[in-house]
Amino acid sequence: MSSILPVTYYENQGNHGSYVYVSLEEIVNNFMQNYTGDNTVLGNVKRYNVLYWARQGMRQFSMDALKEVKSVELELGSTLDIILPPDYVSYVRISWVHPQTGYLMPLSKNTKLPLATAYLQDNNAEILFDSEGYPLEGTSNFQLLNDQQKNAENSINVLNCGTSCSGCQYEHGGCLNTALYKVDTSRNANGYFNIDTRQGRIHFSSDNASRVLMLEYISDGLEYTEESDIKINKMAEYSLNAWINWNLLNNRLGIQEYIIRRSKKDYDTAFRNTKIKLMDLRPHELIHTINKSNQWFK
Repeated sequence: MSSILPVTYYENQGNHGSYVYVSLEEIVNNFMQNYTGDNTVLGNVKRYNVLYWARQGMRQFSMDALKEVKSVELELGSTLDIILPPDYVSYVRISWVHPQTGYLMPLSKNTKLPLATAYLQDNNAEILFDSEGYPLEGTSNFQLLNDQQKNAENSINVLNCGTSCSGCQYEHGGCLNTALYKVDTSRNANGYFNIDTRQGRIHFSSDNASRVLMLEYISDGLEYTEESDIKINKMAEYSLNAWINWNLLNNRLGIQEYIIRRSKKDYDTAFRNTKIKLMDLRPHELIHTINKSNQWFK
């Protein structure tokens, strides 16, 4: 039973869903009380050591087990870029929102498109600097050409040959120049993006200029500064304690090797069970999905 009164829970939006999580502050305090001190294997451990390994554990759990996906809706500016969220670690999916259906139309990552930095130069090709001594940057010509490339590839170029030929496909006498324009069926009609994590931006192909984009990404769970605001799912609490215990023992002098191996085994077992619990598998939903996949289409 939650310690928060129902009226307090419902009237304060910040409390909604809070029972699912436990704060980093609670985890560290409980660990200090139950795993350290006299008559324990760890003995006396500083709180900042426990806090350090707790934060490291939350980073690993966020990527490997929790995978709580965040979403942000953004619009592109004239530069066709969006800035990465401050707590961004890795993307899950990037899509544009279909204005008629509301469906998400996934984009493809163009790994062959490097995001070059273009330095501004004068007529003598000398790099221009600002008042603080840093190079002035502009839009890369390579980037502009690749933005325009997709539109050119998706368009049909009809050349007016001026004579009648068997290859003409239009009444005005034009014929399709298949030597210059080939259809690449491997391309994604929804558009493309590329991520520059160094500069903290995502660049999109020009066909996304007027679209509303949806970025789904994973954070490390440490976007807040206060321990009470950093939270982790309660199902991962025991395995996080096992992680902290193993790493503290592994970095402490005088601990026998078999104790460290046992703590590592306890952590591996706890982490594996946490991943299974957080897979969120429900038999009735699985059966429903299987039944839908077996339907015949007329």
